[in-house]
Amino acid sequence: MNSRSFYFYHVSQNPQLPPEVAHAQWIFLGEDYSEFLRWKKIMPPSSKALEFKGDLDEAIAALSKPFSDIITELGKAHDSPAWWSSRISEKNNLVSPLFLHCCYLSVFNKMAEKYQAPLVVIAEDYDLLKCCEAIALSKAKVAVRALTLARYQEYARRLIYALGRMVKFKARCWQLRWQKSSDIPEDRKKDVVLIHTHIDESCLGQDGQFKDRYFGHLSSWLNDKGYNAITLPVLFNMRRTPEAIWEFLRQASGFFINPFEYYSLLDYVFVFKESLRQQLIDFRNIKLIGLDVTRLFKAEQRRKAFACLDPLLYHRLPRALTAHGFQIARVIMPFENMVEEKMFNLGLKIYSSGTISVGYQHSTLWPTLMCQFVSSQEAAFAPLSDKIVCNGAIFLRILAEKGLPKEKLVLGPALRYAYLSNKKSQEPQAPIADALVTLPLMKSDAAELLMKVIEAFRQQTQLKILIKPHPMIEKIWLSDMTAKLMIPGHFSIVEGSMDERVKQVKMVIGMSSGTLMEVYAAGKPLIVVGRNTSIDFNPLGFLPGFDRIYVSPQEIEQRALAILNQDQWTTETKDIFSPVSDELMGAFLSN
Repeated sequence: MNSRSFYFYHVSQNPQLPPEVAHAQWIFLGEDYSEFLRWKKIMPPSSKALEFKGDLDEAIAALSKPFSDIITELGKAHDSPAWWSSRISEKNNLVSPLFLHCCYLSVFNKMAEKYQAPLVVIAEDYDLLKCCEAIALSKAKVAVRALTLARYQEYARRLIYALGRMVKFKARCWQLRWQKSSDIPEDRKKDVVLIHTHIDESCLGQDGQFKDRYFGHLSSWLNDKGYNAITLPVLFNMRRTPEAIWEFLRQASGFFINPFEYYSLLDYVFVFKESLRQQLIDFRNIKLIGLDVTRLFKAEQRRKAFACLDPLLYHRLPRALTAHGFQIARVIMPFENMVEEKMFNLGLKIYSSGTISVGYQHSTLWPTLMCQFVSSQEAAFAPLSDKIVCNGAIFLRILAEKGLPKEKLVLGPALRYAYLSNKKSQEPQAPIADALVTLPLMKSDAAELLMKVIEAFRQQTQLKILIKPHPMIEKIWLSDMTAKLMIPGHFSIVEGSMDERVKQVKMVIGMSSGTLMEVYAAGKPLIVVGRNTSIDFNPLGFLPGFDRIYVSPQEIEQRALAILNQDQWTTETKDIFSPVSDELMGAFLSN
């Protein structure tokens, strides 16, 4: 057994480092880029930060299928609303760090064998550190740790978060309970097509009309076909009060239903009962390619305690609406294979078995976003929609190759990207800025992209850079972040549609965003930015030759200048998304 030292620190610590780490090597196992930069300052100048981007990418590729297989087996064992409403079952590695932590553990296991000098490990999760410590103890005679304070801080923080989620859920439900839906006549409650969609402030037009980002004019098209289309909106990142929002929706054309108006006390009892059952799921002896990851699964279970209260209500919604006289012919919802869809589909099977469930793959697919893909083994018992409408042939093919039954998949229109097939909207326009930076929804990705782009172009004052936040990003967070980073004067925050903004710039820079596929389809030069110590969500990864990402600010700057120094910029629309036609719209009505 080797005689080596390992030092473990939680990312939140500000420790007094012992003298012996002066020439140590260190790794940062966390997603927070600002914390990574802070630890670069904390560590002695003579120490060496280990680059492990390649090792992490290898771990992601090697562990993806075995990890999904584990989730499938757990699903068979715990098949229930409690399981399907859990973040673990969802496999959404954009919001859950479980898979990333498993990959970190694999990387550390490899590094503990590879490097002989003292190794300092900084990680964002206490349980991940404990798993690394167990590996270190099996490989060396000495393991030095500094975890006591971080342990109690992290466990207390998880408890506070869980309590906060319950309090906020109760307050939100009580507030929304008193907002009236549209006045829906009794004859419009028959042959209902319920459209489940997420809305933000930009969906409430200044002309008093509702604009559905996901489904466009689908509601009016269904009404023309003789159905009674009713929109079920989820409010997200709104500046207006619920009272003002529902007043707007009641005045807008079409019908809108507020589900909280129909829930009963028993529905809320069900939600809390299943959330408690979720915490009682017994995880034991979970091995991922020889690594014991049981502790990581249990940590995620505690971390996401009471995190899916709202989705659990969807299990009861078909029951509540049926009791109030609604005859739902079909439900159409965005397909992302997340807990909301699963709960809705489970509820329909129990309380409205004659209803057809349709999922709409409305955006793009990411090779590393695990929740989007269902293996053939899991598809045999998972609560999936009856039909899944894909907005491009490439996406239909990918979903089928990943395991979704072909009979569930049907080609439909790309409602969000109708402008790409509109030749008038593709007319060239003189650029008013050099680059458009599209910030993704997830905060850690958005913060890292913002910091890297600012560093890359801080000295390039002759360039004009536009920053377009995700429309559903929290405005307060964005305001605080931009103030903290002191955005240079040649940067500007903008809003508006991608259609208009893309035409105004010479290139687009993005990370972890579906807009990158949209930009590629529009034929605009783009730069895909990667993360230092986390998973890259690159929607172009399925396209040959587009797996290149740029990680450092220096790489971003060099690539951007190379694009800008081209003599001309050409726009050539790519055939990625389906056009909008009456024939393809019919996919929403297929059986």
